[in-house]
This record gives sequence, structure tokens and C-alpha cells, in this order.
Amino acid sequence: MMDVLCCKITIGDANPSNPMEIKDAIEITEVQSIEINETYKKLIGTAKITLPKGSVCRSTIIGTVTTEGKDASIFTTEIMEDGVIIEKQTTQRLVDTTTFKVGQRVNIKLGYNGILKNMFDGYITGYNSESNLEIECENMAYKLKLKKAPHFETPASGTTVNDVLEGEYNILKDTVFKIHSDTKKFDIHIGKIKVTDNFTVADILSEWSKYKVYCFLKYDANNESAMPSIAVGRPYSSSKAQPVFPEDESTGPFKIYFNEHVAQSSLKVVKTDPKFLAVTGKAMGTDEKFFEVTIRLNPEYDPATPGSKQYQTVNATQISKKSHKVTGNTTASGAETKNKVDLSTYTVVPYMSPHIGISSDELVEETTEYFRNYNLNGITGSLTIFGDFGLPPAVQVELIDHRNPSKNGVYLVEEVTTNFGVGGYRQQLSIPYKIKKKKKNLFSNKTMSADKSNQIVIREAIRKIALGRSMERVNMAPGGMSGVGTARMIHGYVAKVHDDPADSEFKEYGGTVDVGEYPDETASTEPIIHKGVLLSAATNNEGGFLIVPTLFSDVTIFMDAATKYAYIVNFSHVNIINDTAHTETTIGVTETEELDPDSDSSPDYDELEPTGNETSTKYTATSVTTSVKNDKDKEATVVMDAETITQTVDKSEVKQTADKVVQKVNSTTIALADNKVTLGDENATEPLVLGNELAQLMLDFMTECSKIMTPTLMGTMTPVNFPNFISLSSKIQKFLSKTSYTK
Repeated sequence: MMDVLCCKITIGDANPSNPMEIKDAIEITEVQSIEINETYKKLIGTAKITLPKGSVCRSTIIGTVTTEGKDASIFTTEIMEDGVIIEKQTTQRLVDTTTFKVGQRVNIKLGYNGILKNMFDGYITGYNSESNLEIECENMAYKLKLKKAPHFETPASGTTVNDVLEGEYNILKDTVFKIHSDTKKFDIHIGKIKVTDNFTVADILSEWSKYKVYCFLKYDANNESAMPSIAVGRPYSSSKAQPVFPEDESTGPFKIYFNEHVAQSSLKVVKTDPKFLAVTGKAMGTDEKFFEVTIRLNPEYDPATPGSKQYQTVNATQISKKSHKVTGNTTASGAETKNKVDLSTYTVVPYMSPHIGISSDELVEETTEYFRNYNLNGITGSLTIFGDFGLPPAVQVELIDHRNPSKNGVYLVEEVTTNFGVGGYRQQLSIPYKIKKKKKNLFSNKTMSADKSNQIVIREAIRKIALGRSMERVNMAPGGMSGVGTARMIHGYVAKVHDDPADSEFKEYGGTVDVGEYPDETASTEPIIHKGVLLSAATNNEGGFLIVPTLFSDVTIFMDAATKYAYIVNFSHVNIINDTAHTETTIGVTETEELDPDSDSSPDYDELEPTGNETSTKYTATSVTTSVKNDKDKEATVVMDAETITQTVDKSEVKQTADKVVQKVNSTTIALADNKVTLGDENATEPLVLGNELAQLMLDFMTECSKIMTPTLMGTMTPVNFPNFISLSSKIQKFLSKTSYTK
């Protein structure tokens, strides 16, 4: 019997209280083509409806109406639940650009022989009436593009999908959408999120796909009128129509027989030589940037040789010093080189870690485990089936091909392209991931018991490998010593400083402190005092670097569980800081250009260009040198040894020894020695005069000169210029310096 294609397209206004309900709808049952594209890697699915010119739509009007001008009319009556009889009138008319508008709801149902299945729900986003009438649509997530997300910032440690969508940050508020039950169950952890710009909810969910956290709509197959939920991360649901594999054996995946359901196949079975297989693992660090490692088999691996490694790590992202300081991550062990290995002849398989903030070595472990479990017999291409199933993406299908059983297996459907129209009803499936089916229940009590036993053996073996001889030290630790490995960290306060030789405990504990432990809820009410805590990580406090905290200051100490040695690693207040070096100690500050934390290509801290402003003090066993420089090439220095102190500021210098102080500016010098001062030059020999003595001498000379008498015809008289002597005497007093003196 020939199957008859059927479709039903419903277009109308969305009910604000229930967007799945379409009001004042028109129905179209004939099309030229329908194309629906959906994948679990994208939140927004699309559909395109192409109608030929002259297509007819049908609408239903309730109540009394006039039929004039209508192409056809059908009158029916219906008795409602409350007993009221209503009249329905169905009319038909040609479809044109006035039939619908952007933003209206659209529903597409497809099938065979009158049996229809819901294939698409969404909104009209545009149309084109150039030749045929084309209607562009987006799925129900279209409304999330119109909802602005609130501004928020999560902690640096990250958050969960549940908190972002419905919990603390609740970006789905007032959107009618809910989180899928499986997403809530797994509570997927994601990194730090900061939303400060004008992003929509759809922008945020679509951005997550870059980090392999996929958001897509999931419909309830048992209730077509229910709003779809938002599924994140897990690409299948627990619905009976969309079965979970492999736990739910009662439903199983959709079985696709090649001789019955397949219209066209471009699948190719790929068998990979494990010697030429490489897996590139990718993860996101705490700085929200990706890093990679690539794992391949070691071509020189020899299981008979101790220490021979089965896997190699190559082409790893080189973690810069700047990134290490920010994230604490380092380049993967054994891959510290910028030289890339040519993998052009390898089959390179991608792997994305679900964990955020892991280290490079942890990513190597995950990628290696993925390598071990990778199915070397893969499949490429796509599969086109008839519309019997009406499959959405993110479901599992089981391929059954009796002629070529190598491709048989269960696959995850990544993308579905549905085509319906004059060319038939087809679905093209992208199925890149093959899922291994478990043949037995691994969760029986017997299996769990055996697994648990194996886990204990493996755990102890790993523990011995990791700890080595430290295992003996761990076993030496007394009961109750909590902590990791062989150490315990304790927070407390300084109860006593053993620095008094007269104290009875000084002989045993001199040079140490007693630390009182802050009790927790399970500790004794009596104070716990740790005696003789060392002030450094050495087993004694003689020389070297020493910090003596103040009494009652907060401290953190580490205690070795085996030897009982305890030493201070952190403190709040300090009495004494002692740093004694054998050769040299330098303390300084060098200003550099600003670091650009947002650019991976920017120099690291130790590569930043200095601005020229810097200070430093260098201590050696024989001298101390202090220097201050600025960005204008000016410098001031002080150099001190046991016999000399020299201060230099540009062209000025002051030099002090035991018997002389010399100050110099360019070639002008002032020197001070015992019973001698020289000006102008350190070797000057011209003596200076004493001002008061010289002035007094000149005054005496002028006085005596003024007493000279001159004989005249009128008798002996004073000189004619005698008044000038008086003015000269006053000038002699004024020439004495008011600022410079000598003795």
C-alpha cells in the first residue's frame, strides 16, 4: 500500500498565559516544502515553510458571522461541557502576506496516512513573497532572545547550571521555561560567570556551547501542549518516547533497519590503527581560558622494561609564568616544549573535559582514560531515513544492517534535518558518537562487592606509588592526627615565647614558642598547647631567617605526624624579624609597565619593561649600598663600609671618613679635617682671614690716620678730608659677612 504524506501547519497568536496554545488560528495542509534543522548543540532550532502561489488556508470562527465574500463555508454546532450550544463556522481563503505576521506562533505536524506527529513549535521570524511564499521560523527558544538577562557575577570558584537558570540568579524568571528534570538531577558545575552588558537569556545559553555545555529544548512526548523544558549537558531524557540508554532496557533505542527504514546512507566505517591514534584533550582553566594536551601511544613502549611509559604527552599548551601565577596551573609533565609534533598522519580525536579549573596533569589523566576506552571502529557520514520515527536530536538510535554488521550499534543523534514536501518525507541524521551497550547489570550486590574489593586494592597500590617511603611515616602517626599525607595544619595563638634564660623551661624550649590551638566543636574544653614550636621550618632556630611573633598573635603551624616537629608558617603580628645571609641580601622595588591580564601575548611580570623608577639596598658582608633612581635618569646613592660613607646625588657628593668630611659640587669643594677647613678645593693653601680682626685693624688704622695734624698759616689743623674718615669707618663694619663665620 502506498503511504500518503500528511501535514498540518497551524499559525496564530500565542496565548500569553500558555504560549503553546494558539488562538485565532489558521490551518494549512498543503505545502511545497518544509525544512526543519535542529541539533542539541544549538539552543535555537529553525524551520522554513515554502508555500506555492494559490495555497489555501482554513480558519474557524465561533459565533454568529456573515458568510458573504467567503470562498466556502461549513457550519457546525457543538455542545460545551456546561450545556451551552455554540456555532462554529469554518472558512477557506487564499494564503497571502496578510494571512500572518512576524511574531505569531507556528506549529508543524508531519506524518503518513493521517497519523501526525508534532515536529516543530515556534514563532514566525520573517517571510518572503518574491516568487513562492517562504516563512522563516525559530523554535520556542526565540522568546529567550527577547528576554534581557539580569546583571550578576558569580564567585571565582564558579557556580552550577541550576543556580544560574532557576536558583540564586534565576535568569529564567518570567520566561515560562523550566529546567529539565535530568539537568536538575545532575546539577552541572560551570565556571565563573559575569554578566554586565546587555545580554539576553539566549545569548548566555548559546555562549555555553563554546565550552561544550549544550543547551537545547526538550519536549514531553506524552503531552504536546506542555511547554518544552531546557535541557543542559545531558543529551537525552527519561521519557519513554526518548529512552535512556542503556539502563532502560524495556524501551531501548529507536531501532533502524537498513532494509526497511533507510532511504540513503553515506556512512563509512573507519577502522583506526591504535598506533596512529591521538586524542587531544581540552579543558578550561580558572582564568576562563582553554588549554590542551594531546595523548598518543609511546612507539618505544616496552612493558618488560621498568619505567617504560605506554603513553606520550605532546603538543601541550605551554602555560606561561603569568598564567601560572593566576591559575596555579603548569605545563603538562613531559611536554615542556614549544616544538610541535606533526600529527598529520594520525587520526586525531577531540575530547572536552567536563571539569573546569583542572590542572594540565589532571587533563592528561582524563585524556589518557578516554584514549583507553575509545572505540577504534568509528563511523563517518550521515544517514537519511524515512519519516517513520519523526526523530528529534539528542536521542539514541540502534543501527541494524545484516549485510554490513560492522556499523551495527547504538549511536547518539547529534543533528536532525527534516525535509517534507513534494520530494517525500526524509530525515537526515548526524550520528558521530557510538555508544557501547552494557550487556549485564553492573549494579548487583555481588558485582558491587567485587568492584569495591578491586577499588580497595587499586587505591592502596596508588597510595603506595604516590607516597613511597612516606607510607611508613603515615603509619607512625598516632591516632587522631587529621590532615593529608604526613602533616597536620593547626590554627592557634602564641601562648608563650621562650626568651627568658631565667625561666625553668628555657633550657629545653629556649628559642621556641608555645602555641595554643583554637578548639573546634569536637575538641576538649581544656586548652590544647603545643610546646616548643620552631620559628622556622628547620629543626633549630640558629641563624638564617627568623621571625619571632608577638605574644597572643594569631599563627598557623604545621606539625609532622611522625617526628612531632612543629613550625610556624603564618602569623599576624611580629616582634623580631631576622634575615642573616652568608653572601648577599638585596631588598628593592622596580617599577614596570602595567600588565595586560586580558592578553595572552602580553609579557609576563618578569618580562615587563621597567619604567626607570627603582630603589634597592644591597647588603654584603663588607658594605651596604642604597640606590634610588627615577625615570629621568637621575640617581642618588649611599655607599657605606666600615671606613667610608659616600653619598652621591647627580653632581653632588659627600664623602666621610674617620678623619675628614669632604663635600663637593662639580669642582667646588669644602673639606673639613681636624683643625683645618678648606674652601674651593680640597688641596687649597691660601689662608682665610678673620673678619672681626681685620675690621678692627682697619678701624685702628683709620683712627690713627685721623689724628695726623697739618701745619698751616693759621696753626696746626686736621686734614681737609677728615669727614671722609668717619664714613669709611662705618663702611668697614658693613663689609663683614652676615652668613659665613670662622673662628
